[in-house]
Amino acid sequence: MKRLAPRHRCIAYDMRGYGETQYEHEDRWSPVADAVAVLDAAGVGEAVVVASSMGGQTAIDLALGHPDTVAGLALIGPAIRGAPYPELVDGPTAELNSKIEAAEAAGDIAEVNRLEARMWLDGPTADEGRVIGPARDLFLEMNGTALRAENPGKQAEIPAAWPRLGEITVPTLIMIGRLGSRRHSGDQRARRHDDSPCSTALA
Repeated sequence: MKRLAPRHRCIAYDMRGYGETQYEHEDRWSPVADAVAVLDAAGVGEAVVVASSMGGQTAIDLALGHPDTVAGLALIGPAIRGAPYPELVDGPTAELNSKIEAAEAAGDIAEVNRLEARMWLDGPTADEGRVIGPARDLFLEMNGTALRAENPGKQAEIPAAWPRLGEITVPTLIMIGRLGSRRHSGDQRARRHDDSPCSTALA
């Protein structure tokens, strides 16, 4: 944002349950409605939306549900609502998933944070600690905040985006790491995004 700010107006916010956003427990809340509310409050009618992971899922839902508000998408390892993610029963990703579930069941937030850094930062097929220094410290801090956050409530039902990706007509850049988790099936996401007439995928 520091590099973009001299030439563009940049707005960033944390979804409920992440970062410093304050909220009250509310069932049927919508991350898409929240995104629209942020844009409205900032007086922005149309924006290029940059997002990653679950934020990427919201960005895609926003582009489909409110196309007039999205001028373009830059998505980093996005999740896609309704995508047929693979059911993994063995391999490094499945093993890490099992360890994360066990740590969650034990209420060991610190261990969950360590394992999720292994999953999402290093990549399940790479050595633990592949990413070090300020980047790892920042991940552990931000992810730890999310793990300790109060439950914002049950989300509202939002239509699946997977069968509608071809409806996205704005310029779209998709970036996917080769060491990422198969839990989000990055190669599959890139292939499916080829249905969008304006998409470019980088791996």
